[in-house]
Amino acid sequence: TLRTHCLLSSAEMAVSEDVQKSEVGGKVAIARERGNKLVKLGKFEEAREAYAEALQAAGGDERACVPLLANRALASLRLGCHEEALADCDRVLAVEAEHKKALFRRGLALAGLGRHGEAAEALDQLRTLEPNNEEVQ
Repeated sequence: TLRTHCLLSSAEMAVSEDVQKSEVGGKVAIARERGNKLVKLGKFEEAREAYAEALQAAGGDERACVPLLANRALASLRLGCHEEALADCDRVLAVEAEHKKALFRRGLALAGLGRHGEAAEALDQLRTLEPNNEEVQ
C-alpha cells in the first residue's frame, strides 16, 4: 500500500542519512588525523590545509569544528599567522567559552599581534580555569 511504501521510504531515508553522517565523520577523522601527523612532523602549512579539508567535510557542525579549529590555530601560530590563529580561536570560544587550548592560543596570537593587554586578559581567564598550570602562570 501507499502507507507501507511511505514508511519504507522514511526508514530508507533514515538509513541513508546515517550512512552519509558516517561517511562525513570518516572524512573529518581522516583529514584531522592527517593534520595531527603533519603538525608532529613540523609541516604546519600542510597541516592547516588538512584541517581546512576536515572543516569543509564537517560542514556546519560547530561541535565537530571545535577541535579542528583549535588544531589549525596551533599550526597557524607556528607559522606566525597570528590573525588566522586568533580567528580560529574566537570561533572555538564562541562555541565553547572555556576551551583551554583555544584560550591559551588566543593569548599567544594576541601577543604575537602586539595586543598585549588583550593577551593578558585571555591568559588571566585561563589562569582562573587552570590555577595550577605553570605554563600560564
